[in-house]
Amino acid sequence: MLDKQGAKPSKIGNEDAKNLQVLILEDSRTDALLMERELQRRWQGIRCETVSSEAAYLSALHFQGWDLILSDYKMPDYNGLQALEQLQELDIDIPFVLVSGFLDEEVVLQAVNLGVRDYLRKDNLERLVPLVERIQLEKRYQWREARIRQYQSFLIELLELLNSSQNIEQVYQEIVEWIREFGMFRAVGIRLVESDHFHFKAMSGFQEMEKSKTPGSISQPDFVKEEIISDMIHECLKNRDSEETSGNSQYWLNDLADYKDFIMKFPDLNSDEKMWVLLNYQSVAILPFHQNGELSGLLQLVGVKKDKFDEDLVEFYLKVCNVIEIANNRSVMEQTLWEQGEMIRRVIEHSSNVIFLMTPDFHLSYISELVVKLFGYSVEELQTNWVDKLTTNPLNQAGLKKTRKSLKEGTYQGPFKLEFMSKSGETMLVEVNYTPMRENGRIVEIVGTLTDLSKLKRSEIAVLERDRQYTNLVSKAKVGVAIDDKAGNIVYLNDTFAELFGYQRNELSYIPFSKIIHEADREKMKYYHQMHIQGKGEEDRYELRGIRKDGTIIYNEVNVDIIRNNNGDFQGTRIYLWDITDRKRNEILLNTMYQIAQSIHKTENTAELFEEIRMLLSYVMDTTNIFIALYNPQTDELTIPLSADSEDEIECYPAGKTLSKYVIAQGKAALLYEADMDILTANGEIDLVGKPSKVWLGAPLVYKSEISGVIVVQSYDNPNLYTQRDLEVLEFVSDEIASALKRKQMDEKLQITLAELQESEKNLTREVEKKVNELREKDITLEQRSRQAAIGEMISRLGHNWRQPLNTIGSIVQSIGDANDFDDLTDELLEEKIGNCLQTVKELSSQIDKLRFIYRCDDVLEDFEVCDVMSEVIDSNQNRFKNNLIDLIYEQGDSYILYGARSEFHQAINYVLSNAFEILLERKVEKPWVKVKQQVCQGELLISISDNGGGVDEKLGEKIFELFISTKSKLNNTGLGLNLARLIIEQHLNGRLILVNKPEGAEFVFKLSKQTADSEKIEAN
Repeated sequence: MLDKQGAKPSKIGNEDAKNLQVLILEDSRTDALLMERELQRRWQGIRCETVSSEAAYLSALHFQGWDLILSDYKMPDYNGLQALEQLQELDIDIPFVLVSGFLDEEVVLQAVNLGVRDYLRKDNLERLVPLVERIQLEKRYQWREARIRQYQSFLIELLELLNSSQNIEQVYQEIVEWIREFGMFRAVGIRLVESDHFHFKAMSGFQEMEKSKTPGSISQPDFVKEEIISDMIHECLKNRDSEETSGNSQYWLNDLADYKDFIMKFPDLNSDEKMWVLLNYQSVAILPFHQNGELSGLLQLVGVKKDKFDEDLVEFYLKVCNVIEIANNRSVMEQTLWEQGEMIRRVIEHSSNVIFLMTPDFHLSYISELVVKLFGYSVEELQTNWVDKLTTNPLNQAGLKKTRKSLKEGTYQGPFKLEFMSKSGETMLVEVNYTPMRENGRIVEIVGTLTDLSKLKRSEIAVLERDRQYTNLVSKAKVGVAIDDKAGNIVYLNDTFAELFGYQRNELSYIPFSKIIHEADREKMKYYHQMHIQGKGEEDRYELRGIRKDGTIIYNEVNVDIIRNNNGDFQGTRIYLWDITDRKRNEILLNTMYQIAQSIHKTENTAELFEEIRMLLSYVMDTTNIFIALYNPQTDELTIPLSADSEDEIECYPAGKTLSKYVIAQGKAALLYEADMDILTANGEIDLVGKPSKVWLGAPLVYKSEISGVIVVQSYDNPNLYTQRDLEVLEFVSDEIASALKRKQMDEKLQITLAELQESEKNLTREVEKKVNELREKDITLEQRSRQAAIGEMISRLGHNWRQPLNTIGSIVQSIGDANDFDDLTDELLEEKIGNCLQTVKELSSQIDKLRFIYRCDDVLEDFEVCDVMSEVIDSNQNRFKNNLIDLIYEQGDSYILYGARSEFHQAINYVLSNAFEILLERKVEKPWVKVKQQVCQGELLISISDNGGGVDEKLGEKIFELFISTKSKLNNTGLGLNLARLIIEQHLNGRLILVNKPEGAEFVFKLSKQTADSEKIEAN
């Protein structure tokens, strides 16, 4: 059995994505909030959940139903590619998108090979919403195609069920059980019309509804009242006002509680039973099926919850109703055939001849009851061994020998005589006539008659009576009967046979049978007829297409009996015909719809699709002149992209009052003959375009309740080419054609878009390579400038830090000289001054060693303690800040180890401090201060440097980190310091440098994660 279809598609396939659930794997809460905020700008009802560890991620996968996963590429002890591999190992189909601050080409290629749906950078989150919308579109398209394939497979299974040997009751019961399982309905029933009422023929699920628990003291109705409840719901659907019955909505409702007032007034149920109905019938559909154009029954579907039905679902189950129509029509036809078989059996039983069936080894499988009257033996006595009942007359041996020879050689030997001994001892001479029955060229059974020659006169009279009865019987039967001669001329036919082809009996007298057979089947009919003449016994039951007098095509099932004379010579055939047009057309129609739906996958473009549709429709109607016109309501124009017409070649014309516009305006199919078109033209309702046709048939193309155009077939010479049946067929398949054309157009647009995207990707790749080369050149330049700036900074600091110690030494030396000039220089004073000089020299030497260590440029990568480097930076800047009356406040945090170039980290902190120092000097801020705060939060190092310098102009924002952008006008305005600081932090230390503008001033935040030598090697690999 097929997979159940009741489950809704993934919510990422819904257009509004109100219930979209997104799992964000991100160790930075700030980045996760930015992604969530970007999605909420588009979808307010979206639900996002953030996890930052492997355990939380796996737990969320097991216990939640996610529609999209956004994952950071690199996290502590975990990365996005590992998360993707775990998702695939769990065999969970969720779109996975990689989001990171930096992705090189190798990582991107690896991610794509592993199955990442897409990837984007964190600084380019404006791509997030279009990316999700594209995933929505792909998911919706995949779900739609899967649903169509599922529906088609289910219809094929139902058609295969019809070909089984089960009786109609079993077929009906299996259909309702299949539908209930396939659609996950609460209950399904088939109800047939009987005496103006709809009675259940088969049902599934209603019994369980009877046994279901209901709240409170509400009692369940007796099962016998189920038809009352169904009739009540049917009345509820029929009595809805015109505004609610547009389109197909008259067939279903999604909440019976909306009609509570109507239900509560229903007279045949008590109040508890009415409440039970409202609670159990959440959504209901009642869909009709027909027989010979008249309503013959209903398919009733009961949903397990509200809002079960939509137009697509109802349209599918209307097609299922067509399958039920086929089953119902076949049941009626089989009943008719059975009745006819019973009639033939009665004819056999009343025949004056004994009729028998015998196997090639002379075993009787059937003999008519007349044998009791003629020979006195019971049927059982003769079936045991009838050869024992023959006399010893040599005539019998000759006849049996003749029969064995004819069976062995496969030839017909004509009638022969046998002599029987009746049970009463009377000798009876009988004439035996038989016909071999073949299957695959082998004789499997013998059909024959025994005629009592001893009472020939009485038999002749009986034969005349039998012929009269037989003639009367076949004349009134519903089966067409005809007899033709060797040449194929009809020598006898009954009224039904003539009516099948639209003739009177006298019109068909001696007309060759081939004249009323479709041209494509004439050779087949001639072949079978020739085989019958040669006695080869080819198939005696097959199908032929016939041509009625008005030119329409009918389908017939043919059964043939061979007529031979007493010598066994072929004289002609007796032909029995059953009209199977309705059944055959329904089978062809369903197959045509299936093939149209499939053709979208095997055609390259809409032109090929049109030819495929034209070919498929040719099986059910003439498509010599056919075209499809698309309507543009803005310009009121009709465009004919697809056409096959023997007279007109028009590509585009104003819709105006054309026949196509007439059908579009009416919203339904129209069959118009020449007289109809003349009346419409005279009334000013239409204007004819092109060559006038004798008959014109058009149907609107409806896709999702919108009319996109019209499909038209017409004839310029045969006014009887199309009938009301063709109108129903074209109307039936027009929606499927519209859907197929629309999907093919969407496929073509998608292919064009993909080609454009591929070309854009190539151009983007070339542009990225160019920009990468330019950035590499800039990086080299910046590195050189960084080293030059560091050297200049070092020289400036050396000069600034050495000036005061040198001045101190100079003052001490001068004080020694002054003391000597005034004879105040004592040994104690000299020793003190020398000691002061040595202490100052010692401090100066210590500063030189410290500066030499800080500004070394060997870029050695190592583990270093952040607190030590921060203390060195503060110590080296303390005097400079203090001398300019700027408070430098440092709040040291917990110990934290980083891996990288110690000197580069020192330089980055120093660049930001220098930037704050220069801003405060330039803007002459009162009571200036700079605060440096170090802390560890969730395993991440945060260093903030803030000041009260008034902040950064909002127009600059993030541009302050760009080269040659500066907030200082009189100082160094190259913007080099902050640019190098961000470059060092983000590219060398895998961190982030963020600007936060506050009312009192700017705050620069360093965000760094632990990095070890081992992890650096892994990343390099």
